[in-house]
Amino acid sequence: ESDFSVEDMPDLFGRLKKESETAQVLIFSAWLEDKIRYLIKSHLLEINSERDEKELFGPNGPLAGFSSRILMMKHLGWLSPRVANNLNSWRKIRNAFAHRAYKTSFQDQKIKDQWNRMETSQASLLKALAKERPDIGLRDFKALPTAEQRLAKLVMLASGAFHELILAPVARSWSISPGDVLGGKWDDLPKPAKRLWDNSTKAIVRIAQEDT
Repeated sequence: ESDFSVEDMPDLFGRLKKESETAQVLIFSAWLEDKIRYLIKSHLLEINSERDEKELFGPNGPLAGFSSRILMMKHLGWLSPRVANNLNSWRKIRNAFAHRAYKTSFQDQKIKDQWNRMETSQASLLKALAKERPDIGLRDFKALPTAEQRLAKLVMLASGAFHELILAPVARSWSISPGDVLGGKWDDLPKPAKRLWDNSTKAIVRIAQEDT
């Protein structure tokens, strides 16, 4: 049971297509961190008030920073090392854009290096979608403009993290290997995970369709 929702993901990425690089980074980051904070809270006990939440996530709390949250989730086994590394690379990109707004670009070498460290599979998902639904007019991933390829990668960054944070903590609590759950068949996934990937797919479609 979970009321975690990413129903806003398709519209978010539809809007991000029209934004500058800096706006894309900062808006997506705020959205991503808000969702991850919600998922962390959903697995913690005794978070019954705003004060309880502030003690953990407030400026002086142990989970105040995104880096602290990533570290905790990794060592609890809620995130795989690969996804934790992806989030850390993105955190460094976000920080660069936040500290030098509109003076930083994805063409900067340090940004490129962090971006290339992020391992996601958006190209294979897009290929599968195009094959399954030829009627919706998806372009080949390599034919997408660079900015849209980047947005598709962000969809997969977020979805990979959310998928693990929905399932891995529950698997750990039942002494089940997270790998046995995370890599399960579609029919065996719980509803929150299915909703996640349904909306991720819709977001990818919004990005990859030709603008009319």
